[in-house]
Amino acid sequence: MTTTTSCVRRALLAVVIGAGSLVAQAATPAAAAEVATVTCDEVPVSGAAPRAPLDSYVPQAPERIVDTRIGTGGVTGAVGAGCTLVIDTVPIAPAGGIGVALSVTVASSDPGFLTAFACDAGRPGTSSVNARPGLPTANLVIATPDDDGEVCLYSSAGGQVIVDVSGWWAPGGDAFAAIPPVRAFDTRTQLGGIRRPPGDVRAIGVVGGDVPAGATAVSVNLAAVDPASDGYLVVYPCGREVPLASNLNVAAGETRAVAAIVEIGVGGQVCVTGNVTTHHLLDVTGYHAPASETGPRVALTPVDDTRVVDTRVANVPGERFGAGDIRRFDLSRTIPRPGDAVAVVLNVVATRADRSGFVTVDPCGAAPGTSSLNHGLGQTANLVVTAVSPSAEVCVRTSSAVDVVIDLVGVYAGPPDSLLNELTITDDTGDGSAIVELDQPVFDPAATDLTVHCGPDGLDGRLRLGLAPGARARVDGAAVGGPGRSAIDTPIDVDADGLLTVSAQRGARTQVHHVRCLPMDFPRLDVERSGNAPGWYLTELGWATPGNGRFLAILDERGVPVWFKRTERKLVDAKLLSTGDLVASPISGTGFGVRADVGHRVFGLDGELVDVRFTDDPATYPVDQHDYVEIVRPGLVDGRAVISYPILRGQDVSALPRVDRFTGDPIDPRCRLGPGGADRSSRWVADGAIVETAAAATEPLAADEWIWSVREHFSYAEVTYPVCFENLPAAPAGSEIDAFHINSLQRVVEGGCEPECDYIVSARHLDAVFRVDRSSGDVEWILSSLPSEPTDPGHVPNASGAPRLRIVNDPLGGPLRMHDGRFIGGLLTMHDNRTGTDDPSRIVAYRIDPVARTATLVSQIDHPEGRTSNQLGSLRATPDGALLVGWGATQPIFVEYTRTGRELLRVVLPSGDVAYRIVKYAPSAFDAGELRAAAGGSVEAP
Repeated sequence: MTTTTSCVRRALLAVVIGAGSLVAQAATPAAAAEVATVTCDEVPVSGAAPRAPLDSYVPQAPERIVDTRIGTGGVTGAVGAGCTLVIDTVPIAPAGGIGVALSVTVASSDPGFLTAFACDAGRPGTSSVNARPGLPTANLVIATPDDDGEVCLYSSAGGQVIVDVSGWWAPGGDAFAAIPPVRAFDTRTQLGGIRRPPGDVRAIGVVGGDVPAGATAVSVNLAAVDPASDGYLVVYPCGREVPLASNLNVAAGETRAVAAIVEIGVGGQVCVTGNVTTHHLLDVTGYHAPASETGPRVALTPVDDTRVVDTRVANVPGERFGAGDIRRFDLSRTIPRPGDAVAVVLNVVATRADRSGFVTVDPCGAAPGTSSLNHGLGQTANLVVTAVSPSAEVCVRTSSAVDVVIDLVGVYAGPPDSLLNELTITDDTGDGSAIVELDQPVFDPAATDLTVHCGPDGLDGRLRLGLAPGARARVDGAAVGGPGRSAIDTPIDVDADGLLTVSAQRGARTQVHHVRCLPMDFPRLDVERSGNAPGWYLTELGWATPGNGRFLAILDERGVPVWFKRTERKLVDAKLLSTGDLVASPISGTGFGVRADVGHRVFGLDGELVDVRFTDDPATYPVDQHDYVEIVRPGLVDGRAVISYPILRGQDVSALPRVDRFTGDPIDPRCRLGPGGADRSSRWVADGAIVETAAAATEPLAADEWIWSVREHFSYAEVTYPVCFENLPAAPAGSEIDAFHINSLQRVVEGGCEPECDYIVSARHLDAVFRVDRSSGDVEWILSSLPSEPTDPGHVPNASGAPRLRIVNDPLGGPLRMHDGRFIGGLLTMHDNRTGTDDPSRIVAYRIDPVARTATLVSQIDHPEGRTSNQLGSLRATPDGALLVGWGATQPIFVEYTRTGRELLRVVLPSGDVAYRIVKYAPSAFDAGELRAAAGGSVEAP
């Protein structure tokens, strides 16, 4: 187990083991850092900010930081009455400490008290340590430093002050769990019932039962019974030297207890020793253990010391206890978020007792058989950590007539409104202590689906659950734990791609989480969500980065993969069909599809291949991967429109530009169009075609295809920058020319157009989006960055005479290298890549007026990081009215916006991977249970 020690330098120590010494003492003044000062002025209050929850405890062996008797820590001599000892915790808790666990001892000849507080918050009217005249008195103090890292100890009556540190809270991976008090050791019933002599070191096992393997520290109550003389006890991690520290100071014949937070040592043990012959016992009330930093977790929230019980005062709850009394105190109106509270930290004082006895504070279950405070006739205090009942109550039991004073100083609570306060998975393939982190960085109680990355054999490990008060848990449908058990540790065995279901129930409310075991090569997603965006996101992942597998995935509204399938090749343009099946397209060539034997693949959620769809003449019109458009109408089966890149041979390409018309950059050298290049009079050119197939349901083999060609409506003079991908080595000059490059296709279903509805086409190498009249085949209008007016310099008329719209209100003059043109309600939207420019990529919307022949820019959103995506990208209006953007070959890969441009969801692929497109569907489009049941495995190959 890794051990953390503070940076305070350790002095040469000589622990005095012998009668008469009540506090462990150094033989010579310590050379520790000077962390303490004293002021007798009123400590100024500066309006302290709310204190942060203490969510991770870093234990260490007890170490002395202040001893005013010998000058350890920088103060020599007693602290005066009414003065304050100021401790700088920065060198004590160097790792961003936000709280410290201190054993504070006061030795005074007068009755009085010490009060601990954050210096800038002002001193509360409560006490932390209550002094016994002439006898050193210790108590555990959980102190929260102020913004300067300072903790104040106010002394009402003055005296010597000794401070030992046993750990601190800082951001990290340990979390607390309260357990029903359990007696771990009692010399009265063990070791022959003989009091242990001075110097005896007793190792006590604390791991096992409610305390899991891997726990780092325990919250304990240490008591001495019938000591033969005055002296002290110390509890510390076994395997270490006996520290110069003391937790409990006792007088001869008395019974006394003190709380401590102790690091667990070798063998899962803590050790107890001292300088006095005495019985001693140890009760465990909770533990700290490594927990998932991405799951729910309990945190300690310090509160301004609040008196909740005082039997001496009529207007404070309670009246003097009698012997054997049991009283219930409701804290629900005092503690914040009582429904989420699992435990409280109380400073408990017994005073004016009729006889020596004990006080037990517990969560109102069966009598625990332990004690929280052992007292004499005078005033005795102890810090108590106890679980609370489901109603945020604690029960106080007394063995004698006594007055009881209780101050609330802290509350342990889980996430707001969560029935789970911890969900930690450990992998037992190693030593059982490796935390398997959830992929989701922020736990959300409402998130029904979570993921972890697992190895090829799945996950063999343990699941540790923390439950909100009164909650019960089930794992994969089987009840775990028992009545009143809030901390559960149970084995799990999850198959590769498998699902672990964890549910918690309290009353009528149930909280369920499905934890999916993702393959190790499933691309990791960093998701930031700032708004509610219900629905399902369908995309491909692992498209381009070595080491990532290739997957299709359906993400929920939080960006969590609920369904996924591995693919043996790159599949893009995934869509949901009206049949409930999915369609996706294999990439069968660089830049565009060329293979006649590769078609659009249709498969069910179970991955079973349903169909592979081609054109009627795939040798001439091979399927391209850019877009598949389903045509749905009565009497039609498998209706669709697809893109194809038929090859035109013997083309005169003299009109093609030799440099990019807009950036001035040279054209792809593989095209060899420059001076002295290849013959420009007879080249192979990839045309762009729409191939619409409409097969009647009564005659499924008699398909009727409509084919539309870009080359028949656009000239090579309108091409802005051709690219050569070398898909066809037999082409003249070694490469075909991709002159037009259709990269999106939309069927515009409006105004009763069936069966002849128009198409919106995006052609990247024309820098144009245009509308095709389905009935005539004519181009109705063109939005292009080429000049629209014949009188404009550089104007090139459209070969078929179609009007080029005049672009209005766009300072960039129109789109360049766009993707995913869509026309909805008179607005033309697209992802404007701006390839080859210094401009960031953007998404744009133009208001189209075909009569006035204008395209007016009405909105745009620039890339959130100011980046330019040279390829890919998409823009879709979602069913809930938002805008879903695939930012192409950049990060973030996906962002969803409101119509006004506010981010709702951002997804980053840390691997730098890219995605072709993302499409969102309404919540009703998929059933979550069906997705979970079908997830995992692979899509069947054709």
